[in-house]
Amino acid sequence: MTKAFLHPLARAEFESEIDYYETERQGWGGFLRADVLMAIQHLVQFPAMGRAKRDGTRRFVTKRFHFIVSSELRGEVIIVWAVSHGARKPGYWHDRRPQSLL
Repeated sequence: MTKAFLHPLARAEFESEIDYYETERQGWGGFLRADVLMAIQHLVQFPAMGRAKRDGTRRFVTKRFHFIVSSELRGEVIIVWAVSHGARKPGYWHDRRPQSLL
């Protein structure tokens, strides 16, 4: 059974985005959380979802907020390297991947 693991920095930025959206409009933080968690659940169920990149990672865009979940399948684990807004610079999170995975 495939499981998901959020890199600690991915989890921190995800929580930060939830807080930001909640301060902008009450309830939106919860909507963002549900949108991203649904995307991660889809990746666990169907690991080949999303756009494959040359480096072995995948880019999956959430349905409602269009956030990008950058992940990689390693054995039976989906590692989520980043949860970011689409306007964020692509690949900013690549230094989170250990050299042994490159």
